[in-house]
Amino acid sequence: MINAGFLALFGGNSGVEVSVILVVVGIFLPLALKASKDMQSAARHMGRLDAEVAGNKEELKELKESHKSIFQFLLNNSQSFRDSR
Repeated sequence: MINAGFLALFGGNSGVEVSVILVVVGIFLPLALKASKDMQSAARHMGRLDAEVAGNKEELKELKESHKSIFQFLLNNSQSFRDSR
């Protein structure tokens, strides 16, 4: 005996609704899986870029410090040169 609530929910042609649901799932599930895979790939790439940026910041800091010492050396020498004249 078929439940009256089931008939009210799905109607008499429940096979049609089930096949439509399966077709929709069959279409969108691969798309969702591909999107998930692409997002994971993008996240890994962003992680690599973050590490590269952190390394570049450290190199920039070292360059600034070395340039600072070079400019300080030049400034000291120019003052000594002026004082000697």
